[in-house]
Amino acid sequence: MAVLYSRNALGEALAYVFLPLVLLGCLKIWHNLTNGWLYLGFGMGAIANSHILSLIIVTIMIAIFCFIRILRHQLTREEVINYTKAAVLAILSSFYTLTNIGSLLSSNLLMSPTPKLVPLNATKYWQALLDNSIIERSASFNMGPINTFLLFFLMIMLFTNKSGLWRHWTIATIIVFFSTFDWLPWQNLTSTPINMIQFLGRLLFISALLLAISVMYYFDQYPLKYKDINFVITLALVAVSLNAVHTYHNKTTKDGYRFWLTKENYDQTIKNSAIGIDYLPANI
Repeated sequence: MAVLYSRNALGEALAYVFLPLVLLGCLKIWHNLTNGWLYLGFGMGAIANSHILSLIIVTIMIAIFCFIRILRHQLTREEVINYTKAAVLAILSSFYTLTNIGSLLSSNLLMSPTPKLVPLNATKYWQALLDNSIIERSASFNMGPINTFLLFFLMIMLFTNKSGLWRHWTIATIIVFFSTFDWLPWQNLTSTPINMIQFLGRLLFISALLLAISVMYYFDQYPLKYKDINFVITLALVAVSLNAVHTYHNKTTKDGYRFWLTKENYDQTIKNSAIGIDYLPANI
C-alpha cells in the first residue's frame, strides 16, 4: 500500500483494500462456513469497480485455487454453487462499471500503455529494502523489511516444523514471491497477453496476502509464548511504513512522472506529459 501511495495508483489501492474479503470468502467456502459467497462476490465486485487489471489477476488466482482443489479431490457440488452465486453477485454489483468499460472499448481506439514486462531485480530489491524506499522503480518494488523478514522466517521454519496448514500457504507465498524476479526468462513472454501486468512487482500484493494467511496459520499452530511480540511486530510494521512514506514525501517530490499540479500548469500537464496518455482515446 505504501508503494501504491508513491505511484499515485488510487484505483489500484482501492482494489487491494477489498482483497482480504475475497480470501475470506474463499476460506469460508472451503471450510463450509455460511455466507462465504457473499464475501467473495462483494469483494470481487468491489475490485471490478476499482481496478480491472487487479480483477483479472485475482480471477486467475481463484481459478488456480479451484484447479488445485480439483487435483486434490476437494471440490464439492456445494462449493461450485457458492462460486456461481458469488460470480452472479460480483457481475451485478459491478455491472455499471463493466458495461461502461465495454462501451468505451467498443466505440474508441484507446491508447494503451507500452507493452512491457518488467521483473524485479534482486540487487535493486535488496537495496530498496535496506533503504526502506518506496520510490517508483518497477525493478525494485518491495514488500518492506518487516514482511520480507517474516517470509524468510517462515522459509526457515519449513525445515524445522514438518506439519500444519501454514506450510502450504508459505510454499505458495515463496513461489509467487521468487517468480517475480528476473532470473526467470520473462523477456520471452513480452509479446504475449501476460504483458498486461506490465510490472511483475504488482504480484507482490498476492505474496503479501498469502503471507498474511501463512503467518496467521503458523501462530495459530505455534502460539507465541509472549503475546506482546504481536504488538511489537505490528508497531514495527506501521513505523517502517510511515518512515518510508515520510522519506518519499520529503526527498522525491518529482520522482518519475510526478508533478505538483496547480491551476496554472494543470491543462499543460495532462495534455503533454506521460502522466496523461494512458487509456485516452487515440483519435481526439
